[in-house]
Amino acid sequence: MYDITLNEWYRHLAVCGVLRRAGNAVPPPTAAAIAGTMGKLLLLTWSGETISLGSTPIWVQPIAAALMAAQ
Repeated sequence: MYDITLNEWYRHLAVCGVLRRAGNAVPPPTAAAIAGTMGKLLLLTWSGETISLGSTPIWVQPIAAALMAAQ
């Protein structure tokens, strides 16, 4: 077959115009916050704790929570 690495293949596709940048990518600070929360959840479940997602700013914006509570 061909002797090409995955990175070389991606670069080739990008140069040819096949690959485009995703417009719905998660911003780095948001991704870090989500990863931190997911890491905590994994550690808690592995230690046998019961978990639930709360209304922390990562998951629920304060204005959205206030609107939901008003209904």
